[in-house]
Amino acid sequence: MELFERRVLREGIIAGLLGAAIVAVWFLIVDALAGQPFATPAYLWGAIFKGLRDPHTIQVSARAVFGYTVLHLFAFAAFGLLCAMLIAAAEQDSAYVSASLVLFGCFQLFLLGLAWFLSRWVVQLLWWEVLIANLLASSVMAGYFFLGHRALGASVIGEVRVTLRKGTVAGLIGAGLVAIWFLIFDLAQGQPLRTPALLGAALFEGLRDPAQLQITIPIVAGYTVLHVVAFALFGVLCATVLAALEREPVLIWAFIALFACFEVFFFVLQGVVGSALGALVGWSVLAGNLLASAGMLGYFFIGHRALGREILGRHATALRDGVIAGLIGAGAVAFWFLLYDIAKGQPLRTPALLGAALFQGIAAPEAVHVNLAAVAGYTIVHALAFVIFGIIAAFLVVAAERQPLLLIGLFMLFAAFEVFFFGLILILAESILGALVWWAIFIGNLLAAGAMLLYFFAGHRALGRRLLEPWPSEEGT
Repeated sequence: MELFERRVLREGIIAGLLGAAIVAVWFLIVDALAGQPFATPAYLWGAIFKGLRDPHTIQVSARAVFGYTVLHLFAFAAFGLLCAMLIAAAEQDSAYVSASLVLFGCFQLFLLGLAWFLSRWVVQLLWWEVLIANLLASSVMAGYFFLGHRALGASVIGEVRVTLRKGTVAGLIGAGLVAIWFLIFDLAQGQPLRTPALLGAALFEGLRDPAQLQITIPIVAGYTVLHVVAFALFGVLCATVLAALEREPVLIWAFIALFACFEVFFFVLQGVVGSALGALVGWSVLAGNLLASAGMLGYFFIGHRALGREILGRHATALRDGVIAGLIGAGAVAFWFLLYDIAKGQPLRTPALLGAALFQGIAAPEAVHVNLAAVAGYTIVHALAFVIFGIIAAFLVVAAERQPLLLIGLFMLFAAFEVFFFGLILILAESILGALVWWAIFIGNLLAAGAMLLYFFAGHRALGRRLLEPWPSEEGT
């Protein structure tokens, strides 16, 4: 045990010193290129120990550089010891490997958060400089640990390789869906690539006034790369949790919570970055993230069919029926308005009107021109809304098979859907509603409701027969 503890201490301290040295060399290079050698450790020393808030009052001195370097080495050595203990435990139980990966992830977030906190006052660091430094340190430390534990390294690398592949593919799917969604959204607004340019300018240039935005290829390309990397990292994290989920299905709640946090993160980011992101339409961000989440979840469960069946169980059928019914309803409405618009000599006029009101805020029907971007954007929102409604209705149908009285709730749901649709149109496009004939909207919704109900009862014939039978009265009970 004594030799084991000495080995852990030795490996932890060496790994920590290696990580600290890599970070120190990185910032030495960054400072030298900026013409201010050793400026970063001197600034950090002044901010942490002297409470200095004005960069001009901080002088680069040997004492400041040495003092911060000692603290820097001590912090990395402590982190290295903690990692060494987890690596040693992982040789006994592979479950500790995940704990080690999570620890490295938390370490990255901690240092990024610390840099952001300090940069509010004095430290003139860019987030990507801190991120690169942390990634370099983590890579070197992980490499050192696995060189000393080759068997564990080979096992981990085998698992990580599969996880990385699945997570990266899922992340690319999510990133692609969001990018396509916002491309359609921007085209519908008549400003192609505005969203990635706005986000890129806010992150890289500190833009706060959307009116000053200039859409340039470097800004769009830079944000696109960051966007893809962020989704790939999130995909890898999901794949890691999913691998644990196959061993312990109860972790499904952690998996669901992970996607919920993913949605919340973007809204928190919107508040942190500032007013520039306030120019984005809140629901468009939510819709983009929901599309990404749906695409990533679909990919994961296609590759883990047994797990999907185990988790969803009997709900899988309800979900499938709900999606199909929603698409049937959306298709019925779309087909009806296509015929209606053709009869009036204006093909696709209705989805163009609604798309213009939804995406561009246009209130005057005469200012609306039929364009494929607005039509496609509204069609996606239209289909997504019907799918969500179809899933809710499908679960209510399943419940009604056990308790037929709930059929009343099903019909109330469809009635509420009609009212909701009219209310939404009034809120989003009150003046444009005048360009639409109310009875045409009513007939479209009735066709959708009828088609969806026919699909549900065709798949639940016993429920349909029970609906036509006389219900038992309270007197007979």
